[in-house]
Amino acid sequence: MDTENVVVTKQDRKYKTLVTDIGNEKMMNATLNGVKVNVVAAVVGDGGGSYYVPTADQTTLVNEVWRGPIASKEINSKSANMLDVKVVIPAKVGGFTVRECGIVDDAGDLIAVCNIPDAEKAIIEDGISAALTILMHIVMTNSDALEFTLDPTIDTASAFGDVFTIKQSDWKPVTDEEDGEAEISGGGSQYPYYADVALDGVTTMHTPNATLDLNSLALAKACELCPTVETMTGALRFWAMSVPDGDLTGEVLLIGKGGGSAGGDGNYVLPTATPYRLGGVKVGDGLVIDDEGVMSVDAANTEETTEALDEVFANPGE
Repeated sequence: MDTENVVVTKQDRKYKTLVTDIGNEKMMNATLNGVKVNVVAAVVGDGGGSYYVPTADQTTLVNEVWRGPIASKEINSKSANMLDVKVVIPAKVGGFTVRECGIVDDAGDLIAVCNIPDAEKAIIEDGISAALTILMHIVMTNSDALEFTLDPTIDTASAFGDVFTIKQSDWKPVTDEEDGEAEISGGGSQYPYYADVALDGVTTMHTPNATLDLNSLALAKACELCPTVETMTGALRFWAMSVPDGDLTGEVLLIGKGGGSAGGDGNYVLPTATPYRLGGVKVGDGLVIDDEGVMSVDAANTEETTEALDEVFANPGE
């Protein structure tokens, strides 16, 4: 069985992905017994601080520094015997150099392992950081013996964006007396008007991040546009307290096709609001929100207001 994918770099270093001995044994037993090996996580390591070539008798990485979900897996388009497994290390994780990666099953056994050229994964203090994607090419003849637990929501690179226009004529009352439609449910059900905007490719499992164009902000403010956007099959749904005086335009990024939230419960967590992005804010001491969603605060001087805003937006990931 050919279980290696070898690349030689300009520095004459060898890099490979291979199925471990225990991985081959488990897949063989799974095939004979009609069961699956359940691959549940990816592991990443720093190789103990230096380059090394993995071996089939490995049972662990040399030095694991991160463990997390697998973003995706698919058969390689050029080789039916090659399985491509995508691992995404989130932007907020870092402070190490990646030199090795592997996949483990639900028993904690290392099924496959690879070494990679040094990849620095830093955390930048001002919050400007990026996810690191690793693609393992695993050559095997019995990939059907593997079953993967995936979390596609971590792979923001697979997200797609599009522009949208909410036409003034799209808005309808939440209770439509003409066709007897019941009150619309969802995050904006307390708003008396809604508008559905057709968008190819969107599903209820996407998480939307909608951004209004600058020329639409005044109209959105005047109609009290709801900060929540709902994804439907083939459409986005918006709410407002009144019908806007014109069309609203913007862009939307649809994240995590196949999974709407990290918890898998379908709940949408609003992104941090900006002057031009629909989203939420963190409410701290001294702020009050009434039953109608109106926020109030005691009058403050310029210094106090600046400090409060800095606290709200300094750590948007919290």
